[in-house]
Amino acid sequence: MLVLSAGSGAERRARDLVGVDETGLAERVDAPSLPYFRVRISPDGTHAAIDMTDFENIYVLNLERGGTPRLLTFADESGFFPIWSPDGRDLIYTNRDDAEAGLARKNIDGIGPARTFVSRVELIFPWTVTSDGATLLATSFGAETTGLDLFTVSLNEPHEFDLLIDDPGSQAEATLSPDGKWLAYSSNETGVTEIYVRPYPSLAGKWQVSTGYGLGPRWDRDGKRLYYRSSDSMMAVDIEATASSFVAGEPRELFRTPYHDNATNSAYDRSPIDGRFLMIKLHTRSGESDELMVVDNWTTEIARLAPAADR
Repeated sequence: MLVLSAGSGAERRARDLVGVDETGLAERVDAPSLPYFRVRISPDGTHAAIDMTDFENIYVLNLERGGTPRLLTFADESGFFPIWSPDGRDLIYTNRDDAEAGLARKNIDGIGPARTFVSRVELIFPWTVTSDGATLLATSFGAETTGLDLFTVSLNEPHEFDLLIDDPGSQAEATLSPDGKWLAYSSNETGVTEIYVRPYPSLAGKWQVSTGYGLGPRWDRDGKRLYYRSSDSMMAVDIEATASSFVAGEPRELFRTPYHDNATNSAYDRSPIDGRFLMIKLHTRSGESDELMVVDNWTTEIARLAPAADR
């Protein structure tokens, strides 16, 4: 199950970027109101990669200067779901044409064309890259299941595509701890989407850290806390991890989030500079509040929200 902010019409599609601290205090980012859909902050915290609701192109916003986001992809480079390379120089994203989906990479300075390095009939959603820049963790539809599985993709030739986790249900939103030793992700294997943590790359162990519902895991800068969204709440869990043990504390609510939600909760990110959450605030007509819509099959919703070639 996932929870989406419903809305239609031009007024509801207008959205602002806001920075929110752990108390819920929000400050608008110096950027125009646009149909923002997803945001991912660069490793140095100075830029944000942005999807709009048309799923056609990727934009980059300088968070230090503000202003209008800069269009990065053009024409046959179109795509969505951007993530950053560890050095912050490139964006890796899902691209598509009339026949295939795949993964592409482009320098954020706009120098040179996008480079497609994986082609596949099924949609591929990139989530994170290991700190050495060698391996991408991504979600795609597995050959033996009807859900989404986690894969590793080599960023070096020959770009091997290997299954990582194929538990029941669907797995997505992979993110690695700052030391690269712990993998957090969401899974609906129990019938309810929750956040799980496993050692990486061994996967020798598994812990559920959310209770009742969880999406969008994000690690703190020191790896001692994990954040996630639970319906309209921002949650935090303290983490104690060593080479031989993992202990997750009780989840606690930080604040309520009257902000845009989507099928993967990459509608927000956390700054490595000041720890604030970059979130998307919807505009509503006077006297109206954001309306929540429950969607039971969020894997289908991902495919619908980001349509690719005919599969």
